[in-house]
Amino acid sequence: MKKDIHPKYHPKAKITCACGAVFEI
Repeated sequence: MKKDIHPKYHPKAKITCACGAVFEI
């Protein structure tokens, strides 16, 4: 999972980074 600390963006997906930020695209 270290490789996916900042996962790539996926269309219409909610991504929660390890830093705690949530991106809604």
